Amino acid sequence: MASATSVKPRLSVYLANDDAPRSARYTLATALGQPLPPGETVLDAEKHAIHLYPDIHRDHACACAVLVVGDRTGVDEPVRLAAVHARREGVQRFILLIHQSADERVSVTVADRVEREARGLLEALGVDGNDVPVVRSPLAHRGPVSAAMTAGMRDLLAALDDLPAFLGPAPLRATPPQFAREAALLDAVRPLLAPASRLAQVPVSLADTEALPGGSSLGGAPYLDRDEPWPRCPACRLPMGGQLQVDRRDVHHGAPPSHGLFVVFVCDRCGADEIRHHPVPSDSRRRRGSPEASLERTADPRLLRPGPRCWSLPAAALVASEHPDVADRLRELTGVDDPVPAFLRVAAAMGVHGPQVGDRFGGHHDTDDPVPTPRCDVCEALCTLVVQIAAHDHTRSLWACRDHPSFSVHRVHS
Repeated sequence: MASATSVKPRLSVYLANDDAPRSARYTLATALGQPLPPGETVLDAEKHAIHLYPDIHRDHACACAVLVVGDRTGVDEPVRLAAVHARREGVQRFILLIHQSADERVSVTVADRVEREARGLLEALGVDGNDVPVVRSPLAHRGPVSAAMTAGMRDLLAALDDLPAFLGPAPLRATPPQFAREAALLDAVRPLLAPASRLAQVPVSLADTEALPGGSSLGGAPYLDRDEPWPRCPACRLPMGGQLQVDRRDVHHGAPPSHGLFVVFVCDRCGADEIRHHPVPSDSRRRRGSPEASLERTADPRLLRPGPRCWSLPAAALVASEHPDVADRLRELTGVDDPVPAFLRVAAAMGVHGPQVGDRFGGHHDTDDPVPTPRCDVCEALCTLVVQIAAHDHTRSLWACRDHPSFSVHRVHS
């Protein structure tokens, strides 16, 4: 299909409960011959340019959502959480996507029952259940796309295209009493949501980065003030290369104004690093001339271009240690000592799985280790993630204190 054009009205749609094992976003894009982007997906329909979001917050202004319900699991707690979250964030119109199992033992009668339950769920949340379109389709995150999947995804695209383009979001002001548990779980985790800006890596030349008054980049010519000495490795005394540069002016989600510009220098031989912070970078004060470091840091520079705003949550393994009040509340609500399973269910309902965000400015860092969030040496507060970006076979993260940006930490992790 052709790419979306600006002539068609934009339709922003949230994919609710779109977890990895039955990802509607990936299956829809694949079945329609689209690429598989890590974040927002844009589809060209007859009437609309349809923007599909894997996460939702009121600043997305989403009034429409696709609620994915499995015919094996039915209207379970994850589905209820996703529906309540979507309604609280302003969704008024839903499409039900029933994940039709390929197992013949799951009968059509079961799928009919699941559909009735899902319609009843939406009715209880103030949505006209009889007015909700329903699409039944097998879904697959990986593997070949079957004819049944393609047919189901075309039905879903047609149902999306029939939705009104300019329906405004209307947040649910009072959650019905029968959803008190779901509301309490969502309220417990919501304070941990952190805004972020997705970013893309754009290949450029060394000359392109030399001409910038600042800007965010991987490699290239780093910013230094005119009289600022070039950093040298404390061990081998060789010049260090500019590995990573982050300019607060490039960020779309409102980073702390005091952050200014950070430049991370790395020694090619020893791996040592040094972070330089410039509160107010200036083109007139910028040091000119070729970088002193080796070509390993300058041969393949990339600009970091910010994309749509999104939201992230901390790694589940860090919730208990870094956010004990949230962990205690989840234990209280579930009666289970381990808060992680409940946290993961709520995160899935909000659609803010860390890996879906990818490279980004801000938010929370993803980690498999887990790598703890640094604390400021001055005020002992958890630092703010400035950027996380994948480079080659590792991930780089840069943190700084919100109120004391002179304290910053750079780490390489998996």
